[in-house]
Amino acid sequence: MEGMHGNKNATLLIDVNDIIIAILLIKGLIVAEGIFIGSSEFTLTVSGTIFGVPFPEPFLPRLQEEYNLFRKVTNR
Repeated sequence: MEGMHGNKNATLLIDVNDIIIAILLIKGLIVAEGIFIGSSEFTLTVSGTIFGVPFPEPFLPRLQEEYNLFRKVTNR
Protein backbone atom coordinates (compact mmCIF):
# COMPACT_ATOMS: atom_id res chain seq x y z
CA MET A 1 0.00 0.00 0.00
CA GLU A 2 1.00 3.57 -0.33
CA GLY A 3 0.33 6.69 1.69
CA MET A 4 -1.89 9.41 0.26
CA HIS A 5 -0.20 11.56 -2.39
CA GLY A 6 2.93 9.38 -2.20
CA ASN A 7 3.67 10.39 1.42
CA LYS A 8 6.77 8.32 2.30
CA ASN A 9 6.20 8.53 6.08
CA ALA A 10 2.65 7.24 5.76
CA THR A 11 3.84 4.47 3.44
CA LEU A 12 6.50 3.43 5.98
CA LEU A 13 3.94 3.42 8.81
CA ILE A 14 1.56 1.26 6.76
CA ASP A 15 4.36 -1.18 5.88
CA VAL A 16 5.47 -1.52 9.52
CA ASN A 17 1.86 -2.07 10.59
CA ASP A 18 1.45 -4.78 7.91
CA ILE A 19 4.60 -6.57 9.09
CA ILE A 20 3.48 -6.51 12.73
CA ILE A 21 0.04 -7.89 11.82
CA ALA A 22 1.65 -10.61 9.67
CA ILE A 23 3.96 -11.69 12.51
CA LEU A 24 1.07 -11.84 14.99
CA LEU A 25 -1.02 -13.88 12.53
CA ILE A 26 1.84 -16.30 11.83
CA LYS A 27 2.55 -16.78 15.56
CA GLY A 28 -1.15 -17.44 16.19
CA LEU A 29 -1.59 -14.55 18.62
CA ILE A 30 -4.41 -13.07 16.57
CA VAL A 31 -6.91 -14.47 14.08
CA ALA A 32 -8.63 -12.88 11.10
CA GLU A 33 -12.31 -12.48 11.94
CA GLY A 34 -13.38 -10.86 8.71
CA ILE A 35 -12.09 -9.44 5.47
CA PHE A 36 -14.13 -6.72 3.82
CA ILE A 37 -13.36 -5.37 0.36
CA GLY A 38 -14.96 -2.21 -0.95
CA SER A 39 -14.57 -0.17 -4.12
CA SER A 40 -11.67 1.85 -2.73
CA GLU A 41 -10.89 0.21 0.61
CA PHE A 42 -9.80 -3.00 2.25
CA THR A 43 -10.51 -3.86 5.90
CA LEU A 44 -9.11 -6.76 7.89
CA THR A 45 -10.80 -7.37 11.23
CA VAL A 46 -8.63 -9.22 13.75
CA SER A 47 -9.26 -10.61 17.21
CA GLY A 48 -7.36 -12.63 19.71
CA THR A 49 -6.08 -13.08 23.21
CA ILE A 50 -3.81 -10.03 23.06
CA PHE A 51 -7.01 -7.96 22.82
CA GLY A 52 -8.58 -9.77 25.77
CA VAL A 53 -10.92 -11.86 23.63
CA PRO A 54 -10.73 -15.67 23.72
CA PHE A 55 -10.24 -17.51 20.44
CA PRO A 56 -13.49 -18.65 18.84
CA GLU A 57 -13.99 -22.39 19.19
CA PRO A 58 -16.43 -24.41 17.11
CA PHE A 59 -19.41 -25.92 18.86
CA LEU A 60 -19.03 -29.48 17.60
CA PRO A 61 -22.47 -30.91 18.50
CA ARG A 62 -24.09 -28.32 16.23
CA LEU A 63 -21.57 -28.87 13.43
CA GLN A 64 -23.23 -32.09 12.17
CA GLU A 65 -26.65 -30.43 12.22
CA GLU A 66 -25.37 -27.47 10.18
CA TYR A 67 -23.64 -29.80 7.72
CA ASN A 68 -26.85 -31.80 7.21
CA LEU A 69 -28.81 -28.60 6.59
CA PHE A 70 -26.18 -27.46 4.09
CA ARG A 71 -26.36 -30.78 2.23
CA LYS A 72 -30.16 -30.63 2.19
CA VAL A 73 -30.20 -27.12 0.72
CA THR A 74 -27.45 -27.70 -1.85
CA ASN A 75 -28.81 -31.03 -3.13
CA ARG A 76 -31.95 -29.43 -4.55
